[in-house]
Amino acid sequence: MTNFKHALLFKHVVEQGSMASAAKVMNITPSVVSKQIAELEASLGVQLLARTTRNVTVTEDGAHFYQTFCQIGTDWEELLAETKHRKAQPTGVLSLASPSLVLSRVLMPQLDIFRQQFPDISLNLTNTNYDEIPVQGADISIAREVEHLDAAMFVGVPLMTFQNGLFASPSYLETHGTPRRIADLEQHQCLTYGVGNGKQSTEGKMGSEWTFEQGESVKITSAIRSDSTEVLIQAAIQHQGIVYIPRLIIQKEVHEKALTPVLPDVGISRPFRLFAYYRKQAYLPRKCRVMLDFLKAQYAQNI
Repeated sequence: MTNFKHALLFKHVVEQGSMASAAKVMNITPSVVSKQIAELEASLGVQLLARTTRNVTVTEDGAHFYQTFCQIGTDWEELLAETKHRKAQPTGVLSLASPSLVLSRVLMPQLDIFRQQFPDISLNLTNTNYDEIPVQGADISIAREVEHLDAAMFVGVPLMTFQNGLFASPSYLETHGTPRRIADLEQHQCLTYGVGNGKQSTEGKMGSEWTFEQGESVKITSAIRSDSTEVLIQAAIQHQGIVYIPRLIIQKEVHEKALTPVLPDVGISRPFRLFAYYRKQAYLPRKCRVMLDFLKAQYAQNI
């Protein structure tokens, strides 16, 4: 417990910018601050602060210790608050990070139900890129399974399994015909995900290739290419072609018949999994536990 108190004092020194200022906040003398910081450094075996006659600066080890302790300190405060109000509803601000389509099209339809069940939990929703998952500062990050997860730092919880499928508007299919086999896609206008112009044919058209669960693949022509899946969804709704995306994110459009499945038995991808990630810690705040339990229950039939 002594080291915890010393670490808390170190946190004040970093935030106040000097030992004298930290001493004033803690209502102790600067010499006591200096002595306790030295004891903390000795117990850790590293230098946390570089001292001069005029000021102190944080070392690389000190910066790492400070950032980690700030999170521990937050966990400690949440543990005290939750224990004190254990019989009450979970409270606090819960931060969720996820790619934009998962936030808007997968999570948002469920969050109204969650807020009705847990009205005292406020949600901070952050849009992030897939390659930034899991986000260090978020309570929970949600995205497609991360291939190289740092298991020493994060825990992954599977929420559901999903697949990509082929979809087009009824109007497009009425005008251009419905493909009967994978090879027929070569003759259709296709909406593809990607950056840049991709491979171009001798006619100057953008090319791409789609691969399916049973190993079959087809080279198709991109009528529209975009690095925004939302743009491709809107293009498909506007009868521009066939798109290959997760049904998970267009359930509303399929239900309303704005989009309809194409080759549903064979035009599907290998399975992917949606995961929730949180920072590995001795104590997981109750607000996080209830969200994880809620999401697992909502998506249980898809695991």
